[in-house]
Amino acid sequence: MTIKKLHSELSTIVEGMTICDADGKQVGTVDTFYFGEDILGSNGADKETIEEAINNILGDDVLSHDLKTEINESGFLYIECGFLQDNVLILPHQIKDIQEEEILLKITEAELLSF
Repeated sequence: MTIKKLHSELSTIVEGMTICDADGKQVGTVDTFYFGEDILGSNGADKETIEEAINNILGDDVLSHDLKTEINESGFLYIECGFLQDNVLILPHQIKDIQEEEILLKITEAELLSF
């Protein structure tokens, strides 16, 4: 997917969409998302607010400084994977395609960032 297409398709993501990995396996559903300042020319979202949201979702000091910076710039999707599995974080560059009710990833379930 080109960057231009990704930018336009990110705006179609809603909570509850199904996430499938590169092998076509359903890995969860979209719980929370933020499209960082670089993706959609954000309206100047407060980085402290974004970092607080990430910390509320994942806990303090879970992410490296570099990953927090990438999330602030590019955004993230927080994926609920079910009762017996860890939830995961998806970065926009890991998205292969966005369809009507489903997001397809470039990576496998084993490559996901679990929390």
